[in-house]
Amino acid sequence: MAEKIIGTVLKVALFVALFAMSAYTVNYIFNQNANKVSEEQDLTSLPDVSVYRDGNIINKMEGYRTKLDTRLERNGIVPISSDKKLEIIVDGDFSGKVKYELRDGSGENLIEDGEMEYVGTASLDNSNGFAKVSGINTGEAEGNDKVYAISIRMDLVESAEYTFVIILKQDDEQIRYYTRVVSFEKDNYRKLLDYAAEYSQNIFPSTTLNAGTGDKGKEKDESVPEDDLWVDINPMLATSIVPRIKEFTEDTALIELKYIVKSPDNDVIVEYGVCDNIYISYDEEEDKVNLVSSTRNVDELFASGNFSSESNPDRKHYTDRSRYIWSENGYKCAFILAGELWFYDSKEVKAARLYGCGSKNKEKDYSLFNPSDVRIVSVSNDGVVLYAVVGRMDYGRFEGENGIFLYEYRADKMETKLLFRIESDESYEALKLGPSRFIWYDEKKSELYTIIDDCFRVYNIRDGKYTDISVKMPQDMIYVSEEGDRIAYPGTADEDGTDEIFFMNMKTMKTFSYKEPNKKLKIIGFKDDVLVYGAAEPDNIKNGGDGHPVFTYSNIFVIDDEGRVSKNYKKQNIFIKDVELTSNDIKLQRVVKTDGKFEDTEDDHLTYKVHQKSGDGKMPDVLYERTRMNEIVVKENTEFSIITTCNPENSNGRFYVFWDGGIKGSFASIGKALVYAQSNGGVVISGDNGSVVCGISKSDPFNTVAEDVEYIPCQSDGESLAVCALMSMKYAGADISGVDLNTISEKGFVDGINENNEIINGLNISGSDVDTAISFLSNGKPFAVKIEEGRFVLVVSYNDEAIRYYDPVQDKEVKLSRSSFEKEVDAAGREIYVYMFR
Repeated sequence: MAEKIIGTVLKVALFVALFAMSAYTVNYIFNQNANKVSEEQDLTSLPDVSVYRDGNIINKMEGYRTKLDTRLERNGIVPISSDKKLEIIVDGDFSGKVKYELRDGSGENLIEDGEMEYVGTASLDNSNGFAKVSGINTGEAEGNDKVYAISIRMDLVESAEYTFVIILKQDDEQIRYYTRVVSFEKDNYRKLLDYAAEYSQNIFPSTTLNAGTGDKGKEKDESVPEDDLWVDINPMLATSIVPRIKEFTEDTALIELKYIVKSPDNDVIVEYGVCDNIYISYDEEEDKVNLVSSTRNVDELFASGNFSSESNPDRKHYTDRSRYIWSENGYKCAFILAGELWFYDSKEVKAARLYGCGSKNKEKDYSLFNPSDVRIVSVSNDGVVLYAVVGRMDYGRFEGENGIFLYEYRADKMETKLLFRIESDESYEALKLGPSRFIWYDEKKSELYTIIDDCFRVYNIRDGKYTDISVKMPQDMIYVSEEGDRIAYPGTADEDGTDEIFFMNMKTMKTFSYKEPNKKLKIIGFKDDVLVYGAAEPDNIKNGGDGHPVFTYSNIFVIDDEGRVSKNYKKQNIFIKDVELTSNDIKLQRVVKTDGKFEDTEDDHLTYKVHQKSGDGKMPDVLYERTRMNEIVVKENTEFSIITTCNPENSNGRFYVFWDGGIKGSFASIGKALVYAQSNGGVVISGDNGSVVCGISKSDPFNTVAEDVEYIPCQSDGESLAVCALMSMKYAGADISGVDLNTISEKGFVDGINENNEIINGLNISGSDVDTAISFLSNGKPFAVKIEEGRFVLVVSYNDEAIRYYDPVQDKEVKLSRSSFEKEVDAAGREIYVYMFR
């Protein structure tokens, strides 16, 4: 009995001690003003791979355990010198084999493969902020970065892009790294890259905390803009800079510089993620590199340790791309800064990092450098956050895997749980067209909704089975509201319009449908939280010159968040040819119908109300109003995970524009894509195989191909386009001796060219403006265009003031002023054809 009593007493004493220790530990966790990461949250482990050329380290690549479809992968490109040599640097303690694959531009067809040769270890130098190689040591050096090299055996087509895959093989694991390569006779690589580095150093004042003041002893470069950012934050470079060449031609380049800077703020060091995109060109005559344009994004890196009672309330905050959602009661918030997701409880004054490793080695591990996107689904009053990571997982047990990762965070348990994951071979840029735009999770039914595989799809996360809600269609035909909680899609993928439109409010899980008797409907888009669509009579839907339908609407409808038609714009004998969505206002370009023809009339406007968002807290300014911030530790529960795979087929016949921020948009016609790229900058890519349709280039002030084009006359307007196709083929070097003019006339310019030679492909760029067409001529490709008389001519030369074309019906050259020619082309409907090399 005494033993029992003693045992019981000991147990109670032990329990009390454990309780006291637990209470102290919990109190310690909740009240430390420090930047902590849980032990369960691993750091990155896959080696980084970068390209090494002429002493420079460029194009750092991320490793993938998932094999990617690279048709829309344009994260970087490497110019290869004439010796076709490519060198890479592998960091860390990797000791396995390094293999490579050279594939065509689509990545589908293997051209050659082999093993890369070990060269030695690299001595690194980043004293000026840029990562460079000061020398290579032959032999082994434990832990040092290793250099591998390959000389490509196959002949490369000049200026053609290839997919290059680096494969690190160790034990039974293979990690792939992707880039593109291109070869030029002269690539001016060094001059362009050196300019980007000098540009950065000119605008970046120093690598010390005394930056931003004093004369650096350099002559002021007038091409470099003044930037208040450096004056405001007085930065110190925290990471070395590894330039990424995003796009490259013989004399132009788009170069990305991504780095982190530190700034002192009342004895607290604040960090900022900076991304500079520099578009530059080389003028061979003057032997000079010129700045074409530059953009900068700045994201403040959030850390709980940044805040103290001495925080400056007047401090400026740079949050170009922050995102946040508040709970309905306005007390709890999930927010994203610089690729990291945080949870914030304004009552408890606590913060928790939900995604992002927060490693001290930020240059290697920080989410800012990772090709992924975090989507916040919802935040409950109880502190339950549902969110998804789309793209490449940056750290942890799924590091290097690619797809969609759905998580749940519960503040009461301080625990994150992986609910579901979808492994996808789509590149991050391709995922931006679908999952990155829309993800929703219904807790009650355990259903995940997203746009993937050219469908609006719902997954049951209990068994991994899915149902396609919409039919297969290009993903840009599925529309998502700006807040990501409403979605609309047509009942058919037919471009000529649909009989029915569907609208779903994800917050209420209600679906609505809309029809108009004897009319075809087309979604125009979301603005704020309202849906806008138009209705047109079938007779008022005509094919444009680019082969795609043009709608002239009789009605414009506005749908509120409850699915009700809040506006139905309709005027007697007035039609709408274009709709521009702006905040709280819809601009309508109107026409009237007279004798069966449409003529322009005055514009009109349609106003609407915007639903007020729940929660009155602002982000991130509200965070800086607190004098203390406690960060809690998050554990990851890895008990449940269901895997389903998706092997999507990219939409054939679509065209994509890429530029400084990655993918900019998807377009049904090449003409629309070219117009967008001409106005906003960019490279136009074919969705069929990832080939470049129109790349970055300088337009020469004058260009002519007239002397080398063999003119072919014809008898009638009906033969003029076919003759232009024949002249284009012959000029490009194709054999047209067996090509029949009547066959070309029947097939049309595009199919007529594509089926009768193996050198070029015909392109219908109708809808483009004259400047866009001239960009092809600037690269040595004449173009065919319809003039006001109804026949086609071949444009062979231009300068700033005039253009010259060959008229095959009149069998003569014609010279017109640029303005007169542009008016003729507009009057004829902008029907334009050109070609590109295969």
